[in-house]
Amino acid sequence: MRSPARSSAAAEIIDADQGVDERFRAILRQLVTFMMEDPRSITSALDTVWAAKAIERVGDHAKNIAEHVITSRKAPTCGTRRPRKCAAWSRAVEAASGNR
Repeated sequence: MRSPARSSAAAEIIDADQGVDERFRAILRQLVTFMMEDPRSITSALDTVWAAKAIERVGDHAKNIAEHVITSRKAPTCGTRRPRKCAAWSRAVEAASGNR
């Protein structure tokens, strides 16, 4: 089941997460402006903020899963339950996602 295609798809997910984060921040800025212009819209705008935040968190979870897919294939064992603390793990994720 280990294939280069899975690592490639995982790298794409990692790269796409930044776009999801940027869209969330843009939505947040737009809604804050909207709420300042019309305070009566605060309730519905906050509902939208919570929904957008939930979608952004889904993106974060997908990124975390993708990082685990990559590291299960390429990273050395770090001897820790927190692989993000391991420099070798970080290098493997960067190399797999094309950030180098």
